[in-house]
Amino acid sequence: RALAEGRPTPDGGLHEAGFDGPREVAFVFPGQGSQWTGMGRELLRTSEAFRTALAECDEAVHAETGWSVLDLLLDDDARLADAVELVQPVLWAMEVALAAHWRALGVDPDVCVGHSMGEVAAACVAGALSVRDAARVICRRSDLMQRLAGRGAMLATELSPDQARGLVTDYGDKVCVAVENSPGATVLAGDPDVLADIARELERREVLCRTVKVNVASHSPLMDEIRADLLDRLAEVTPAAPGTPMFSTVRSAPVDGAVLDAGYWADNLRQPMRFADSVRQVVRERGPVFVEVSPHPLLGRAIEDVQLDAGVAPTVVTTLVRQQSEATATARALGRAYALGAPVDWHRRYGDEGPRVPLPSYAWDTEEYRAAPEPAVPSGLGERRVRLSRLGVAALGTGVTARGASPVPPVLYLQAVAETLRDLVGAGPVELRDVRIGGALPSLAEAAATTLVIGLDQGTDGAYGFRVAALTDGSAEPVSCVTGSALARPGVDASAAVTLDTALTRCTEYVPGAEFYRRAEARGYSVAPPLRAVRQMWRREGEAVARLQMPPADAGAVGALEAALLTMPASWPHGGGAAQDTYLPLSFDRVLLAGEPTGEFWSTARFAPDADGEGGRCDVVLTGADGQVLADFEGVALLRSGGAPVSVTEARRAAQPVSLETPPVADRLIIHTATVLGTTVDRVDPRRPLRDLGLDSLMAVQLRRILKQDFGVEVPTSRLLGDESAAAIAAGLAGAGV
Repeated sequence: RALAEGRPTPDGGLHEAGFDGPREVAFVFPGQGSQWTGMGRELLRTSEAFRTALAECDEAVHAETGWSVLDLLLDDDARLADAVELVQPVLWAMEVALAAHWRALGVDPDVCVGHSMGEVAAACVAGALSVRDAARVICRRSDLMQRLAGRGAMLATELSPDQARGLVTDYGDKVCVAVENSPGATVLAGDPDVLADIARELERREVLCRTVKVNVASHSPLMDEIRADLLDRLAEVTPAAPGTPMFSTVRSAPVDGAVLDAGYWADNLRQPMRFADSVRQVVRERGPVFVEVSPHPLLGRAIEDVQLDAGVAPTVVTTLVRQQSEATATARALGRAYALGAPVDWHRRYGDEGPRVPLPSYAWDTEEYRAAPEPAVPSGLGERRVRLSRLGVAALGTGVTARGASPVPPVLYLQAVAETLRDLVGAGPVELRDVRIGGALPSLAEAAATTLVIGLDQGTDGAYGFRVAALTDGSAEPVSCVTGSALARPGVDASAAVTLDTALTRCTEYVPGAEFYRRAEARGYSVAPPLRAVRQMWRREGEAVARLQMPPADAGAVGALEAALLTMPASWPHGGGAAQDTYLPLSFDRVLLAGEPTGEFWSTARFAPDADGEGGRCDVVLTGADGQVLADFEGVALLRSGGAPVSVTEARRAAQPVSLETPPVADRLIIHTATVLGTTVDRVDPRRPLRDLGLDSLMAVQLRRILKQDFGVEVPTSRLLGDESAAAIAAGLAGAGV
């Protein structure tokens, strides 16, 4: 079903193929930073080509260093993160072995491109260096680099190459531009103290930057100290003519094997990496599919940025993703490469002969065994349309304004669904389940010119699927407001009743009605006079009980329900800055509408925060003066929006007919995030910051561009990489009226 709906699955992927002819393939080998504990283990078990190539690299590294690549890959306690003399040989071996795996899948490179230490892997895969010579280069290079550990630092920035070069001119030889990754991404290297000053200045200018987790300033003048020793130790390296062309990011030009001598590898360590310019030339000359050959994506977003800057649609494929199934990742990558136009030798992938299936011994009969479909039972439901002005919204005044936004209360839609169902099945309590609120709701100011479209579809067990949309005069498309299911309930379970005395015993802090509304205003809520029904309140952290007086009669049941739900803020955290937090409702697990308040009634709210503090769930029960349950809201999902302004401008439009599948802002953000991370939507936890999900600075730039295209809103990369959860960012987008 997921694939039919155009969504990837945990064990599969999808990509749109065009009608262009086959493309060339460029293998791209990144530098340090893609390592992770456990990488390569699954492919060691499942890929003979990977296992054979890695064993050959392991033997060559062992001859140089005395330690084993395979042992480190299988050791959970290996010091790969902070030991350059270990991590660089291991990553080189991984990249060479992954290239062998790609060849076994049926994909061969037409050109090889390397980035920093990745050029050693590129030269080896291209055939310009033997495995033994490549091991000499990577092992002796990284061993000498250890002499300089701790004396330099590197800073990744969102400066263009020209901006970066202009910046470092003020610092002499203390800082240089070490890497030019894309039109908007560079890396500076040099003195740690100077880089710290530059970082503070860039942050003041709101330019994204971050310290790279290395302790050696590669591609900087500091490398001159080991140049002579490196030339001496690599003198025996004997390059050869490559079988596959290689494009140098040191010289930003194609190179033949003869130049890849000791002097070249000394330049590779000292000179800046002109990656952006190199990719730009490869795009112009070859227009290939770029395959990033590494344990985790590092350069894919930079390549895409260069392609987009050149006016070319991105054609980038990554190989593995940290902590994800390697077999699944490579299979998905193969499919994407093929869809983008990479030639695939399927005989190499599946062998010369596929499995043989015996033919049936008898001719096929023409008798149809498929069960005949049952005739459809007319539900007689269809759609009901009603003007909002007939539902008493005018009596609500400006309703409840949350940081500048005055949407039509969601309870109005729920009450309208309940009344529609009662018209069908008769009077009585109505239960609503799995209620989801749309990404943006019409404002009360639009109510007089708005028609509700209420649809009911008969389901099973007496339940009806419902959907409510709002159609503003002059608009051809409705706005999706709420969806869920509804069923009639013969009565209320007595066990659901709330014992007010018990709740009042727990809630010992007394809050007068006027003080409650003052505190609500501190959170950004402004309550119109018709809804100021709270007379007294008692609270504690996580729970509140309010005594309310029925709002004016023309506000009706909707006014009473909305006023009662305002008990929730009193149950939310109040310590420190939490007293200013606004929470936005996203959904209701269950809503029981059993009766309408009259005169005096009570509202009890209990709040349980999420583990990450970004939201929580609330239960609210309304009871009459006699203790009878009038309404019960279970599992009200809330999202904390902090002090961010919330506004409702242009509502999100839903394609007609009103559909349950219209993705809200949060879902679209999750889909875009999964696309950028190279994963599936089920692996994106909206409660966590995006950086904790694996988003890096280059990915953030890509995601920012996608969000700009989809929502028309510029989201700073610093926000995407900040402490906000995905859900909080989505709430901010929804509040901006996207």
